[in-house]
Amino acid sequence: MGFPDQVPDELWLEILQLVPRKSLQNIALTHRTLRRISRGFLFDSLVFAPFSLGHWPDKSNTRWDYDYSPKCLSDRAYERELERLEFWSSPGIAPFVRSCKAIPIETKMLTGDRSPTALVEFFFNKLPCFTSLQHLDVYGVHFTQIGLQNLCHLPALRHLELTVCHVADSVDLEAYQSRLETVDCFTLRHLRPTDALPPWINLLHPERLVEMHLTFCPAYIAHIAHSFPRFPAVKRFSILLPPDEATSGPRQTSNIYPLLPNFPNIEKLEVYCFWLAQAYSSVDDVPDAFPLLTEYHGPAEMLPVIISRPNLQRLWITSYLEPSILQNLQDMPTHNVVSLAIQFLPIEFSALPLIFRTFPAVVEVNFVIIYRQFARIRSGKSAPFVKSLGELPSLPSTLKHMSIRWMHVYGEPNEDDEPILDSDKPELFVKLSTLVNRSPGIESMWIESDGFLYRWRRLKNGEVEEVTMDRDDEEVDLHQDWKIFWDER
Repeated sequence: MGFPDQVPDELWLEILQLVPRKSLQNIALTHRTLRRISRGFLFDSLVFAPFSLGHWPDKSNTRWDYDYSPKCLSDRAYERELERLEFWSSPGIAPFVRSCKAIPIETKMLTGDRSPTALVEFFFNKLPCFTSLQHLDVYGVHFTQIGLQNLCHLPALRHLELTVCHVADSVDLEAYQSRLETVDCFTLRHLRPTDALPPWINLLHPERLVEMHLTFCPAYIAHIAHSFPRFPAVKRFSILLPPDEATSGPRQTSNIYPLLPNFPNIEKLEVYCFWLAQAYSSVDDVPDAFPLLTEYHGPAEMLPVIISRPNLQRLWITSYLEPSILQNLQDMPTHNVVSLAIQFLPIEFSALPLIFRTFPAVVEVNFVIIYRQFARIRSGKSAPFVKSLGELPSLPSTLKHMSIRWMHVYGEPNEDDEPILDSDKPELFVKLSTLVNRSPGIESMWIESDGFLYRWRRLKNGEVEEVTMDRDDEEVDLHQDWKIFWDER
């Protein structure tokens, strides 16, 4: 009996899951026991290209003006992918596969004589082999009757991710009885601007699904809201409404509110869009408005609807927080909000005290102030902002962690940006240091702008770590440093 046979499989599993894949391949060649145990790591994820498209299949930039019609692979690529599918679906390998991505490749011309969907049909027939498959990510595939049937009968499938996928016209969905019984996380990027509800929605189990992520054409929401089923078990819901770049004329605001009552027990709500319709005047206008909501990530226009939720604790605002919105929130119960993150266009320092008054119990704040290279938008003027911050009598007594960062998008700042000058830095460092000493509740602070970084935190042993840095002279990844700093709060 060799040494590997003397070690329990459970211990090998704990060891091998820490080994890089390249090294794992070499380890598997050393002993039959290690080969057997390592298979679960070596063959847990399958990625293959079922066909080609005329554009790069970027899920983060799906557009409805693209042509999603499948195109033939070259003969060489077809044979390669067919051979790979034969191998991965074999009895010795398929049971180990837990994640599968069917993502097309990009090509600008037709190079094969076969049907563009030949590999897709082969994959549909092989789906029952993947008995341990938990995550399936499919892009641009048209599901046939056999494909839909085998998809619904995958015994371990939990996360289904579909991007611009459709069901073939020949499939009779009204007579279809099977459901995605095991799926509890569903992601759909559906860009066809029709009046019909995507067929996948009715295949989901309302009592099983706990997480849903949707990407829809903004004009599409109004057409499907009335027929959208209710999902009472969903705890996390996100919706992305990209701008309609295929149409000309002014963009219309997106009204997602009619869709939201179908998810009455949401705990985390995420809304990503460029233009959101003004929220209802009060929460009473929205039935079943999230009584369990604890976290919101999205535009400020939603705040009047969700701010008075009794369990709401965490806010991440992704649009400009108008002073008028803050004023309207003054009489609403916001004392449960303990974590506040805002990513917005440049603001004046006068908005900061108003934010603290609006959220009197906030424990941590994370502000990202954006510079944009547009003629109509000037900079955040970080120098006077930091100076005014350092002159505050003290920070709110509840505040423990504070981060304010200025960031540029769409190019470098212009001459009006008023960065912090070298001559100002010593004075600002002193002011900020004095401020934290006057605020006994504060435990960490990160203030970052062009050529300027002030980092302060109280360590667990009671000592204080204070770092001042000229950003231009440091060859460090400040974003990564900030992430580690913020995660350790």
